[in-house]
Amino acid sequence: MRITPALSWDAGVTRNGYTRDGAWSFHEFYAGLALRRASARLFYAPSYYGEGRSLYLDLSGALPLGDQLRLAVHAGLWHPMGGYDEPARNGGDVRVALVTDVGDFTLQAGWQARWRTYLTEFPKPRAFSASASLHF
Repeated sequence: MRITPALSWDAGVTRNGYTRDGAWSFHEFYAGLALRRASARLFYAPSYYGEGRSLYLDLSGALPLGDQLRLAVHAGLWHPMGGYDEPARNGGDVRVALVTDVGDFTLQAGWQARWRTYLTEFPKPRAFSASASLHF
């Protein structure tokens, strides 16, 4: 919903579902603000991966690099709020990607990493990723 011509807000619910082990599935409720090239959303999960409550702050943006190419950036901060079987600590993730549109497709290639994971025994993954999305 528009607040001004350049600023809008949105709110909603997401569902992350896992077919192999439904105990890991969870809902998130969110609210956020968006400008033309940047957004901030706060997510609340009452049962993150089937465990405790958490908050996640998503900060995302895009910077044009030319007519067809843009740089997409993301930083996320995760905060456990209790109810975990093992001690959970604050965590976060980052992503930087190049994005272009080709016909009805959006192509992305980038690097992503976590600087902390939600449980201490989990590794801190870093990966190159690529994706193609079809607009319909």
